[in-house]
Amino acid sequence: MRGEQGECVGDRVAVIYVGQIVEQGSLRDIVRSPAHPYAKGLLASTIHGAKRGQRLETIPGTPPSLGEKPHNCSFAPRCAMTQPRCLEQLPAKVEVGPGRAARCVLAEQAFAR
Repeated sequence: MRGEQGECVGDRVAVIYVGQIVEQGSLRDIVRSPAHPYAKGLLASTIHGAKRGQRLETIPGTPPSLGEKPHNCSFAPRCAMTQPRCLEQLPAKVEVGPGRAARCVLAEQAFAR
Protein backbone atom coordinates (compact mmCIF):
# COMPACT_ATOMS: atom_id res chain seq x y z
CA MET A 1 0.00 0.00 0.00
CA ARG A 2 1.37 3.43 -0.92
CA GLY A 3 1.14 6.61 1.15
CA GLU A 4 0.77 10.25 0.10
CA GLN A 5 4.42 10.63 -0.96
CA GLY A 6 4.59 7.30 -2.77
CA GLU A 7 6.45 5.46 -0.03
CA CYS A 8 5.10 2.26 1.45
CA VAL A 9 2.81 2.93 4.41
CA GLY A 10 5.15 0.85 6.60
CA ASP A 11 7.96 3.29 5.77
CA ARG A 12 6.43 5.96 8.02
CA VAL A 13 7.31 6.02 11.71
CA ALA A 14 6.44 7.94 14.84
CA VAL A 15 8.97 8.50 17.60
CA ILE A 16 7.09 8.47 20.91
CA TYR A 17 8.35 9.75 24.25
CA VAL A 18 6.21 9.46 27.39
CA GLY A 19 3.13 8.63 25.30
CA GLN A 20 3.45 11.63 22.98
CA ILE A 21 4.59 11.71 19.37
CA VAL A 22 7.70 13.92 19.29
CA GLU A 23 8.64 13.27 15.66
CA GLN A 24 6.98 11.60 12.71
CA GLY A 25 7.86 11.11 9.08
CA SER A 26 9.45 8.62 6.75
CA LEU A 27 11.85 6.15 8.30
CA ARG A 28 14.54 7.27 5.85
CA ASP A 29 14.23 10.97 6.78
CA ILE A 30 14.23 10.37 10.52
CA VAL A 31 17.19 7.99 10.42
CA ARG A 32 19.20 10.29 8.13
CA SER A 33 18.47 13.54 9.97
CA PRO A 34 16.41 13.32 13.16
CA ALA A 35 14.84 16.65 14.15
CA HIS A 36 14.02 15.87 17.79
CA PRO A 37 16.79 15.35 20.40
CA TYR A 38 15.11 12.15 21.66
CA ALA A 39 15.14 10.66 18.14
CA LYS A 40 18.83 11.61 17.88
CA GLY A 41 19.50 9.92 21.23
CA LEU A 42 17.69 6.75 20.20
CA LEU A 43 19.67 6.49 16.99
CA ALA A 44 22.95 7.12 18.82
CA SER A 45 22.14 4.26 21.20
CA THR A 46 21.63 1.60 18.51
CA ILE A 47 24.08 -0.80 16.92
CA HIS A 48 24.56 -0.22 13.21
CA GLY A 49 27.31 -0.16 10.62
CA ALA A 50 30.48 1.42 11.98
CA LYS A 51 29.26 1.23 15.60
CA ARG A 52 29.52 -2.56 15.76
CA GLY A 53 31.80 -3.53 18.63
CA GLN A 54 31.81 -0.02 20.13
CA ARG A 55 30.24 1.10 23.39
CA LEU A 56 26.69 2.38 22.87
CA GLU A 57 25.72 5.89 23.89
CA THR A 58 22.98 6.32 26.47
CA ILE A 59 20.41 9.03 27.07
CA PRO A 60 21.14 10.52 30.49
CA GLY A 61 18.52 10.71 33.23
CA THR A 62 15.30 8.80 33.71
CA PRO A 63 11.91 9.17 32.00
CA PRO A 64 9.24 11.09 33.93
CA SER A 65 6.14 9.49 35.45
CA LEU A 66 3.52 8.43 32.93
CA GLY A 67 0.77 9.34 35.41
CA GLU A 68 1.09 13.08 34.89
CA LYS A 69 0.13 14.97 31.74
CA PRO A 70 3.10 17.16 30.73
CA HIS A 71 2.68 20.95 30.66
CA ASN A 72 6.08 21.37 29.02
CA CYS A 73 8.56 19.29 27.02
CA SER A 74 8.76 15.92 28.79
CA PHE A 75 12.24 15.33 27.39
CA ALA A 76 13.67 18.65 28.69
CA PRO A 77 15.20 17.21 31.91
CA ARG A 78 17.19 14.71 29.82
CA CYS A 79 18.00 16.93 26.84
CA ALA A 80 21.45 18.47 26.35
CA MET A 81 19.90 21.31 24.31
CA THR A 82 17.17 22.42 26.75
CA GLN A 83 16.20 26.08 26.55
CA PRO A 84 14.02 28.08 28.97
CA ARG A 85 10.99 27.77 26.63
CA CYS A 86 11.23 23.97 26.89
CA LEU A 87 10.36 24.21 30.58
CA GLU A 88 7.61 26.80 30.15
CA GLN A 89 5.26 25.20 27.64
CA LEU A 90 4.56 22.18 25.49
CA PRO A 91 6.29 22.78 22.13
CA ALA A 92 4.04 23.08 19.09
CA LYS A 93 4.10 20.43 16.38
CA VAL A 94 6.14 21.94 13.54
CA GLU A 95 6.34 20.77 9.94
CA VAL A 96 10.03 20.06 9.28
CA GLY A 97 9.61 18.73 5.76
CA PRO A 98 6.99 17.26 3.44
CA GLY A 99 4.96 14.78 5.48
CA ARG A 100 7.28 15.24 8.44
CA ALA A 101 6.79 16.96 11.81
CA ALA A 102 8.52 17.35 15.17
CA ARG A 103 7.45 18.73 18.54
CA CYS A 104 10.52 20.66 19.71
CA VAL A 105 11.50 24.27 20.39
CA LEU A 106 14.61 23.74 18.24
CA ALA A 107 12.41 22.64 15.32
CA GLU A 108 10.19 25.68 15.88
CA GLN A 109 13.23 27.95 15.58
CA ALA A 110 14.73 26.14 12.59
CA PHE A 111 11.60 25.51 10.54
CA ALA A 112 8.95 28.07 11.60
CA ARG A 113 7.53 30.09 8.73
